[in-house]
Formats: sequence, C-alpha cells, structure tokens
Amino acid sequence: MNIVTRICRSCLLLTCLLLTCLLLSTACSTDSDTASKTRPAPQEHFAQEQLDALNKAEAVNQLVQDAADRQRREMDAQGR
Repeated sequence: MNIVTRICRSCLLLTCLLLTCLLLSTACSTDSDTASKTRPAPQEHFAQEQLDALNKAEAVNQLVQDAADRQRREMDAQGR
C-alpha cells in the first residue's frame, strides 16, 4: 500500500469520525421549537471552526486524490 493511499484512507476516516461526532451532538440537542423560544438565534453556527476545518480537509483530500491520479497516469504512460 503506498503513502497516498494511506493518506487518503486517513482523511476519509477522520472525515467520517468528525461527521459522526457532529451528528451525535445534534441528535442530543433539545427540541428546536423550545430552543428557539428561549434563546436568541446565534449569528454564527456553534461549530463553524470545525466545519471550516472539515471543508479544508476535504479540499486537501481532493488535491491528494488529483495528485495521485495524475501520478498514476504518468506512471502508466511511462510503462508503455
């Protein structure tokens, strides 16, 4: 297994873990009708930093995938 595959699998595992934590935290929250009556609406999402980090990780993952695809194509072209 090469390093690119390991990195991609690690990114995928991290993404799944973060999404699971996010889903679990929203599943444990209070009823939205009750919460909206007692608290004012927040200006920014409570986990905006985590969402931004997740979006950056997905962008990096896409770059790694593109680089691996490009490298694979170059290696196939050289092998012929």
